[in-house]
Amino acid sequence: MKVNVDLDIELNADQKDEITLESLKDAYRLNCMPDKYDCSDETIPPDDELLNAIDLLINYYSTNDQFQEWIVEKMNLREKK
Repeated sequence: MKVNVDLDIELNADQKDEITLESLKDAYRLNCMPDKYDCSDETIPPDDELLNAIDLLINYYSTNDQFQEWIVEKMNLREKK
């Protein structure tokens, strides 16, 4: 049985910004850890230029309070490296 459902979801600008912000934070989290080469003990360091670009966008989409929280989270991520 196949069911087709067309849903129209309307989001306001704040909701769109929040989705964008969380997606950027996820991208930062995924890219800030060193990655291993296949079948090797060697690692590829994180791309600092990419992380800086993502961080700049996070700053753009964040309120001051959100960005301060992000700075704390980012410091915790760096400690885990």
